[in-house]
Amino acid sequence: MFALGDAPYTPVSVPMPAEGPSDEKLSSLDMGSRGESDEVLQEARRVGATGDVAGHISLLEQAGYMGNPDAFYELAKIYLTGAGVEKAPDAAIGFLNQAMNMGHAESTRVLGWLYVMGSGVGKDLAYGEMLLGKAAEKSVRAQREFGMALTNQRVPHLNDMERGLEYLKLASSAGDSEATKAYEAAFSPRAAGQNVAATSTGSTPLLAPANAAAPRQAVRDGGTGLEERGRSGDTTALYQYALNVSLGRIRTEGDPQFKAYCWYSVAAARGYGPAKEEMKSLAGIRTLADKRSPGRMDACIDELNAAIDGY
Repeated sequence: MFALGDAPYTPVSVPMPAEGPSDEKLSSLDMGSRGESDEVLQEARRVGATGDVAGHISLLEQAGYMGNPDAFYELAKIYLTGAGVEKAPDAAIGFLNQAMNMGHAESTRVLGWLYVMGSGVGKDLAYGEMLLGKAAEKSVRAQREFGMALTNQRVPHLNDMERGLEYLKLASSAGDSEATKAYEAAFSPRAAGQNVAATSTGSTPLLAPANAAAPRQAVRDGGTGLEERGRSGDTTALYQYALNVSLGRIRTEGDPQFKAYCWYSVAAARGYGPAKEEMKSLAGIRTLADKRSPGRMDACIDELNAAIDGY
C-alpha cells in the first residue's frame, strides 16, 4: 500500500528512466557496488524523511542506476501515487520495468496488476497474468493475490479455479493466513455456484460475502475484519465497512462521512451497485470536502485503490 497522507506538492522534473544503464552494464555490477547503492538508498530515505522531495528523488535515481532495484521501485511508488509530486504514470512504469529486469519480484507483481486493471497503461490481461505468474514464482503475496483473482475472490475475476487454488495452496503452505482463508472460501457452495455461472454465461460474477454473519462479527471486532477484507478487494466488505462507518457502528479517525464516501466510491467504481446508491445520498459530502480540502478525497480514493490493487 502506498500511503498518501497529505503530502505537499513540490514541482520536480520527471526523469527519463529509459536512459539508464543497459541491462548488460547492470548485470556486471559486483557486490561491492550493490553495497554502495544500499548506502545511497538509505541516505535517500533519510533525506526523504526531512521533506526534501527533489533530493530524495535524485538519490533514489542514483541508487537505482548503481544497480539497486529497490530504489527504482520506490521511485515508481512516488510517481504512481503522486506523493509530493505530480503523478507521472509513464515514468513509474519505466522504473518498474527497470527493477523487474533486475529480478525485483515486487515490481513484477505491481506491473502485473497495472496491466490486468488497465491502470496507467493499456489494459492487457494476457500480459498482466503472465507477469503475475512470474512474480508468484518468488512472492507469497503475488501467489495469494493472483490466486484470489483466479478464483473470483477479488477484482478482476479471472475465473480459473484450478490454477487459482494451486497458487492459494502455495501461499497457504508458506504461512499466509489470508491465503488459507481464501483457499477454504473457494470451496464454499456459493463460490462454486458463482464459478459455474461464470463459466456457462461468460459473464463476470459479483463477489458475494463469505457469510451473512461476517459484517456483524466485524463490527463487534471494531471493523478490523471488514477493513482488511475491503483492502484485499472484496467489494461487499468495502460497502459494509463504509455503511457501518457512516452509521457510527465502526469508529474511525476524522469525519466518518468523509471516509464512508471514500470507501463507497471505490466499491462503486468496482461495480458494486448498492454503493452507487449510497454515493447519491452523500453527494454533499464530496462537494464540501472539495471546497475545504481540494484533492483530499481523491487522495483517499487513490490510496485505497492502491492498497487493493497491490501497488
